Amino acid sequence: SANATETVRFHDYMNNEASVEVKVDNIDTIGPELGVEYSTDQPTNSSVIVTIKSDEPLDSTQLPEGWTLSEDGLTAIKTYEENVDETVTFADTLGNTSEIEISVHNIDKTIPVIELTEKNVVISTGDAFDPMDLVVSVKDGEVDLSESLVISEEPKIDTNKEGTYVITYEVKDAAGNTAKETVILTVNPKMTEINAVPIIT
Repeated sequence: SANATETVRFHDYMNNEASVEVKVDNIDTIGPELGVEYSTDQPTNSSVIVTIKSDEPLDSTQLPEGWTLSEDGLTAIKTYEENVDETVTFADTLGNTSEIEISVHNIDKTIPVIELTEKNVVISTGDAFDPMDLVVSVKDGEVDLSESLVISEEPKIDTNKEGTYVITYEVKDAAGNTAKETVILTVNPKMTEINAVPIIT
């Protein structure tokens, strides 16, 4: 059950002795040496491809679920769509096995949240207006993304001109997930006070 070298002695019926050296060096009970690589370790909203590299051919009939093996048997690949911590076992062509840890923690498919006070705003000509005054918070989980918020106006807001303006709030997190909210700003003519009681000074 193990590699060995030994001398075997024989005697014939005349008690003559002969010996022969027996060497067994082809017994392999050691599992494959494995290494792991990831397609990216940066935040991503896409999948992560995990590559296992072996120092000897792996057994294609004993692959863990979801893994594909290269033609030379030295590389196994699996695409992960979600974060995971797991231990996978691979076997060489002689059935010897080795385990390796897989840790994917950088997949983020959660869209940030832009919270606004309101989405339809009506003001009068000449009134002061700042689009940021409508922003309550901009978050990706517990992360504040207020500094990354981009505000665009169509057309450019001029509160001295009557009309309707579309304000777009957009933010992107580190993984590339994008949130967008729209506010409609209506600027009406300023109402003229009619039948006002005169003020006598």
